[in-house]
Amino acid sequence: MEHALLIGGGIAVVLLIVVVVNVAEKRRREAFCQIARELGFEYQDRLDGFPQPGMERLRLFHRGRGRRSRNILTGRYNGMSVTLFDYRYVTGSGKHRRTHNQSVAAFHLEQIHLPLFALAPENIFHKLISTMGF
Repeated sequence: MEHALLIGGGIAVVLLIVVVVNVAEKRRREAFCQIARELGFEYQDRLDGFPQPGMERLRLFHRGRGRRSRNILTGRYNGMSVTLFDYRYVTGSGKHRRTHNQSVAAFHLEQIHLPLFALAPENIFHKLISTMGF
């Protein structure tokens, strides 16, 4: 009888987690749809490939496996092409498996040619090389 209660409780906890995650994803999707309406942008739930030309050259999109873009907003704002989306990829395996979730904002400026760059959080390696004068 105790084993049945433990198993039933475990199943209930797992189901509760699944429901909470699904509700959170639905709310985020609805928020993206609302923002798209307000800005006059298009909304796509998922997309195969890259939302804007040139993105395939960015290092972010070559990391890990299981790469996925969701909640994609595309449109024009102040004369530039803008894409906002959630991006996810997986690194490692087993105990060391890690899912990386990021929100990405991409701007395509047709008439201005800037070097390709990406902005990312500073890590210990950056601090180490800055002490050496780089």
